[in-house]
Amino acid sequence: MVSVGGEQAIAEEINNSGPVVCGISATEEFKAYSKGLFEDKSGANNHNHYVVVYGWGEENGKKYWLLQNSYGPTWGEEGSMRIRRGNNNLGI
Repeated sequence: MVSVGGEQAIAEEINNSGPVVCGISATEEFKAYSKGLFEDKSGANNHNHYVVVYGWGEENGKKYWLLQNSYGPTWGEEGSMRIRRGNNNLGI
């Protein structure tokens, strides 16, 4: 197992080895996510849940991670989320 941290290192690990497991803070807002680009405002940083980060992108000048959650296909965007990248959102 390899441990990586930081935006560039996570992206490189995904490119080189595939999706990565990442600890996050599963806030109530995270749990209630249904669609769109998520950006946490709480500053939560207590890793209490794990997700799989499998890619990234940019929307209207805002960078994001693509992550898959274990809550099933009725959560988020068919079980996935776009979460703001580059500002330690939910501790990523």
